[in-house]
Amino acid sequence: MIKFKYLLQAFPKHEDQADGLWQEICSSLSPECIHEDGELSEREAAIKLYDIHHDARLLAKTWPCPQHWVDMCDDDISIYAREDA
Repeated sequence: MIKFKYLLQAFPKHEDQADGLWQEICSSLSPECIHEDGELSEREAAIKLYDIHHDARLLAKTWPCPQHWVDMCDDDISIYAREDA
């Protein structure tokens, strides 16, 4: 069973569900969200960043990241992109 660390939804069964999770991952990787507007310590922010990337790695195994999310994301998520993109 696939278990996300950060994402709350179940593993997607359809591409549109996966796209929604990529959108959530991308928005979660913004500096404001990672640091929760300065409320997290550096250690807590690093753990949160690790957990988000953990989920991205899991998701990318079945549903690679669409290029439009790679282009829009504040963090480099190109390693999760579709190879044909």
